[in-house]
This record gives sequence, C-alpha cells and structure tokens, in this order.
Amino acid sequence: MSRRKLTERQQARIGQLHQRRLARAEHDSNEAPLFSETDLGIEQEGLLLSYYGVYADVEAPQGQIYRCYLRQNLGVVVTGDKVIWRLNSNNNEGVIVAVKPR
Repeated sequence: MSRRKLTERQQARIGQLHQRRLARAEHDSNEAPLFSETDLGIEQEGLLLSYYGVYADVEAPQGQIYRCYLRQNLGVVVTGDKVIWRLNSNNNEGVIVAVKPR
C-alpha cells in the first residue's frame, strides 16, 4: 500500500506544528498546549531505543521504558534519536510527537 500524498499546505502545517513542539520542549514556553493534559500527558524528551512498525520503545529521563505510537508524519526515525513524546492516560503507553534534529 502506498503512502497517502499530502498537499503542500498540509506539509507546511505539519512542519509548523513540529517546529512548535520542538521549540516548546527547548524553552518551556507559556504557549497553550496543542492538546489538553487530560487527553495526553505533558510533552517530555526521551531517547528512542527501538521501533517496530508503528510502535517504538522510548526511554524517559528517569530511566523507565514506555511503548509509544509513532505519528505517521514524523519521517524517518533511527534508534538513538532524541524525541519529544507524551504519556498516555493509562501510564504505560504514549505517542511520539516530534523528533529532534540529529
């Protein structure tokens, strides 16, 4: 199955959201979050340990390992990438929302 083609406008919007997430993680800005903290936890940095299709294992700064979903618009991820992710409400899964530059 081929990947869905995005329009230039969609690609630009996804790029802007990605940059906002990275900037917010770097500077702890007071900008309103894209999602409420009740839907998904706060954004935090982690280390990508491994990935399997749409799932990835991310190590949190405290050393715990969480299974996370990969967003489709992240592009190529590689083991060892630093990522921005959110913890899900059930506290054992999350979602990777951005990848930091290598």
